[in-house]
Amino acid sequence: MTRTRLIPLAGLLCLSAGCTSFADRDTADPTSTPSSSAPTTSTSAPPTGLTVTEETDLAVDADTVTGARVVLDPDGSPVTLVLTSTGATVVASGGTTSVTGTVVGDLVTTDDGPVGVTLTADPVSPDPVLGLYPFDDGQVPNGNGPAAQPVPLQPGETAPRGVPLFAAASTDAATLYVLVEDTDAVGATVLALDPGTGEVLDTAEVDPGVADPTALELAGLASTGDGGLVLGLTVDAAEGSASVLVGLDADLEPAGDPMDVQPGDDRAPLVAVTTDADGAPVALLDDPAQGLALVQPDLATGGQESRPLTTDPGSRAAGLAVGESGVLVALLDRGSPTVVLTPPGDADPTTLELCSGTGDALAVTADPDGGFLVAGTCDGESLLWTLG
Repeated sequence: MTRTRLIPLAGLLCLSAGCTSFADRDTADPTSTPSSSAPTTSTSAPPTGLTVTEETDLAVDADTVTGARVVLDPDGSPVTLVLTSTGATVVASGGTTSVTGTVVGDLVTTDDGPVGVTLTADPVSPDPVLGLYPFDDGQVPNGNGPAAQPVPLQPGETAPRGVPLFAAASTDAATLYVLVEDTDAVGATVLALDPGTGEVLDTAEVDPGVADPTALELAGLASTGDGGLVLGLTVDAAEGSASVLVGLDADLEPAGDPMDVQPGDDRAPLVAVTTDADGAPVALLDDPAQGLALVQPDLATGGQESRPLTTDPGSRAAGLAVGESGVLVALLDRGSPTVVLTPPGDADPTTLELCSGTGDALAVTADPDGGFLVAGTCDGESLLWTLG
């Protein structure tokens, strides 16, 4: 196993405005104690075909880490967003960028390179304003140049403070989509943006298919193979709750009816949403009766397949990714950073501890070589593991 240490560059970028981070919505305190939940198949053997082949030190104190994101830049190199209690750090092949004074809510690769979606306090608006923060070497000099500010959207848009947002790029990576909660009503909006200029190209109010919602939680946004989008919402209403997947076409028009994947009457919130290589949605559901479960719905027919990942409620996860070897989920509160792989077919899920120390797996993504990248913490360090 190769271990690489990345040293932060001098003169890291800083932003001036203050804000409140919401990025720890799906993460655990790196020092948290393990829960009693257990995976369906608990084994110390690595999942079929997967081992840790490389470990990279991201050089961020794990005691401050609240979450992470991992994406691949256009040349296939990993770009890791490490969210901390004081800001964020983005580690790429060209160097390290430290961001303060704005909340980096998500990170996406576009034609213009990696772009962060930010929320920044505004002296006029009661809600923070949305912006884009480019992390391409040619646009932001990764610590070797003057301080940069997020590019505000045109026209300006706001989003609630303290709640998550999600971003995804179009199939051709030319358009950036952002899913945010509404600031003045119970609802959600999808914005289509030019990632280079921040121009708002289109907007669409999301219809969750639930009458008179009283609350909702965003779970994720992903591009589909036909140029559209799929997004996940957990919706509460007087008549009960629903875990809803909504399809949108390339024009942000509804692509079929919203689909409730909740298995019963008890509230089972969506944890994460992504798509496979064919653009089909894959969702992670927190079933109160069984714990975490993978759901693979067919939005066209309304059918779905569900596979349990854990045997008891209380399990938590930080994200999922779909690769050639199956669906990989980053589990939280396991003592050591742990992932669980659900292979194709009927094989049982298997778990892999990424290191023997204390920490959490916080973000996952698939790489084009058939493996995965996992960001997390272990024994006071923030690390990026390559699985292959």
